[in-house]
Amino acid sequence: MTNFLETALRNAARGFRIIPLRVNEKIPFLVGWPDLATTNEATIREWAAKWADINCGVAGGADIIILDTDRLDRLQEICGTDWEAWSKTFSVSSGRPNRLHLYYLATAEVLAWGNKRWKEQGHDGNVFEIKGRGAQVVAEGSVHPITGGKYRPTQDIPLVPFPPAMFHLLKDWWGKQNPSGKREWSLPVHDGEGRDDFLIQQAGRLRNVGASEAVIRAHLADLNSDPAVMADSKSEEDLDRIARSASRYDVPLPGNKVTFGKTAAPPEPAAVPERKRPDYPISIYDGTAAGEFAELCAADNNVPTKFYVESFLCCLGAVVGDRLSCPVEGALPRSFTIVIAPAGKGKGTSIRRAVNFFKSTWASSFTSLAPGLLNGAKDFIWKWRGIGAYNASASSGPGMVKLTLDLKKTLETSPQMSWGKTVPRILSVHEELKTLLSTLFIEGGTGTGMDGVICQLWDDTGFAAPGTDKRQAVYGEMQFSLLGAITEEDWFDLLSRGNVVGGGLMSRLNVIGTEGDYRNVPKMKPPDFTILQNSFLPRVVQLAETPCNIPPSEGADRVIAEWVKTLPECTVRMNVHVWRSALLLAWLRREEVITEKTAADAVLLGQYQVASQEYYRTAKIDNPYAAVQSKILRSLEMKGPATRRELQQRTNAGRVGTELWNRALDGLLKDGKVGKREDGEFYLAV
Repeated sequence: MTNFLETALRNAARGFRIIPLRVNEKIPFLVGWPDLATTNEATIREWAAKWADINCGVAGGADIIILDTDRLDRLQEICGTDWEAWSKTFSVSSGRPNRLHLYYLATAEVLAWGNKRWKEQGHDGNVFEIKGRGAQVVAEGSVHPITGGKYRPTQDIPLVPFPPAMFHLLKDWWGKQNPSGKREWSLPVHDGEGRDDFLIQQAGRLRNVGASEAVIRAHLADLNSDPAVMADSKSEEDLDRIARSASRYDVPLPGNKVTFGKTAAPPEPAAVPERKRPDYPISIYDGTAAGEFAELCAADNNVPTKFYVESFLCCLGAVVGDRLSCPVEGALPRSFTIVIAPAGKGKGTSIRRAVNFFKSTWASSFTSLAPGLLNGAKDFIWKWRGIGAYNASASSGPGMVKLTLDLKKTLETSPQMSWGKTVPRILSVHEELKTLLSTLFIEGGTGTGMDGVICQLWDDTGFAAPGTDKRQAVYGEMQFSLLGAITEEDWFDLLSRGNVVGGGLMSRLNVIGTEGDYRNVPKMKPPDFTILQNSFLPRVVQLAETPCNIPPSEGADRVIAEWVKTLPECTVRMNVHVWRSALLLAWLRREEVITEKTAADAVLLGQYQVASQEYYRTAKIDNPYAAVQSKILRSLEMKGPATRRELQQRTNAGRVGTELWNRALDGLLKDGKVGKREDGEFYLAV
C-alpha cells in the first residue's frame, strides 16, 4: 500500500509536479489534472488528508520529460554505445523486467515535437514513449497495479537535459514507422503541441465523408470548447479559417471502368419495392400539451406534426429528469430522439421550436417573468431543484464528465447554483447529427468510446469512457437526453460504417422520419406559446417540490406484456421504449396510474417504432467490400436506377477508393444482383 503523503513529498522535493492516482492504479482521477499537478506542500497535505493510501503520479510538461520504455533491451540496442552516457539521469523501475522510466529536463525541441510513442509490428510494448504535457507516469514509492510491488529508483541522481543526439535518433526511428508524417496527439492538446494541425486533421476527416463547411465549423467549435480535447482553445477566426480551408477540397469520385470483350445478357430488372414508412399515431396526443404545441407549430406550414411532438417530448423528458418516474425498470422520461428527413424539410425547425418553448421566459403565479427550464449557461436557477436541463454537448468521454462539473467560481461564491445533491440533467441538441455520428464512427476520431457512453446513459445515469492510448479512462454521472436531425442519405452512409446494430445504439434510438414529399411554404411566422407556457410549465415546476411516481395498472401491465410476446426475437429494448412513452403520456393526461388505454396507446407508438427502426436499420457489415455492396443495393432499392456517376455520388464512392468500389459493383453484376441497361443505368435485378 502506498503512503501518499511520504511518496508525494519526496517526489515534490525533487521538483516533480505530482498528482493523485487511484488506489493501486495508474489513473489520475482529478478532472483537469495536468493543470492541478503541483509541488506545493500545502496542497499535497490537503490531498493526503482526503486520500491517504492512493498512488502518486508525476506529470510531464514544460519542466520535465519522461522517456517510458516497455522494451529496454531494444531501446539500448538502438542507442548503441551512447546508451550509457544518455541514460545518466534519474530513473525508476516498476519491478517488471525490461521496463524503465527515465526523467529528463525538458528541452525546447522535445517539447515542440510533443508526446510520441513508437512500437514495432509483431512486438508487444512500446520501444519508447515521450511523455510531456498532458502525460504522466506512476511515481516511485507507488504500488504497481499488476505485480503489487513498488516502483523504485534505479538511479537516484539529478536530472540532465534530454540529450539532443538521442532526441534526433528517436525522432528518426519514429519517422520510419510513420513515413506519412501524420501527427499523433495526447488529449487534451495544449498550446505549442500543434493545435492547428490537430484541428486540420479532424476537419479533413469530416470533409472526406462529404461534410459541408457549416458542419465542419460546428464540429470544430465543439472540440474547441471541450477542455478534455483542447486544453488551450483557438480563436473563432482560426476555426473559421480551418473550416473554410477544409471545405475547399473536393471528395474525389472514381473514374469509369472500361470493360473489354462481350458481356453477358443483363438480367431482367426487378421492380423497385414500395417502401412505405410506418404511420405515426399522432391522434394519441390530442388534448395534451404536446398535441397543442404541435398544432401551434404546424399552423402555417407542412412540417409533419410528429416532428414537433417528438421534439417537445424529448425536451420535456430532459427538464423533468428523475422527478417523474415509474416503478418499472427502465421507465424513464428521457429519450434519444432522431429526426430523419431531406434537407430543408423542417427537421431543424421542429427542434428549435421545442428548445425555444422550454428555453424562453414565461409568466408564473409567483413572478411576472420566470426563467426558462432549458439553459445554455452552466449556472441556472432551476439547477439545484432537480428540474430544468443544461443544453450542452461534448465530443468525448472526458468532455462529458466536464459537463457535469460545477464551475469552481460557482462553488466558491454561489454554491446555491450548483447541482447539489441532484444528478446533472443534460440535453444534447444536434441539428446536424452528422457531426456527432462522424466523431463516433470515423476511425481515429476524438469520439472513440462515445457510442458506448451514450448507450450506458440511455440505460441509466452512470457512465465509464474507456481509456485509449491517448487518454485515461473517465467516469461520470448524468441524466442524458439526445435530440438530433439528419438527412436519410447521411444516416445510411454514416451508420453503415459503425457497429450501430451490433453495438446496441440503434435499439436505443427513437427514430422519426419522413420522405419530405410536401411543399415548403414561402415564410413561417413564429408561434405564440404564451398561453400554453403559462398553463403547462407550472406543472413542470411543481415536480421540484412534489416528484411524481406513476405506477401501472393491472390492465396496463397486461396490455404491454401481451404485446411484447408478439415481438420478433431480434427486437430488443422495445418494451422499455413503450413504458417510457406510457409514463410521459400518463403524466400529460394527468393520470394517477398508467391506465389500460394509455398503455394501449403507448403500444401503438411502440409498433411505429418497431417499423421505423426496421425501415432505417443498417445491417451489420463485416468487411469493407460487403459494406460497399450493401450501400449500392440499398441505393438502388430505395431510389431506383442510376448511372455510374449518380450511384457513386449516392454511395460516397470517393471515400472507399476507385478499386474497391469498382470491384464491389462488378461483383454485384457478376452475381446477377445488379443489371446494366443499354443507356448505362444500373438497376436492382431479380
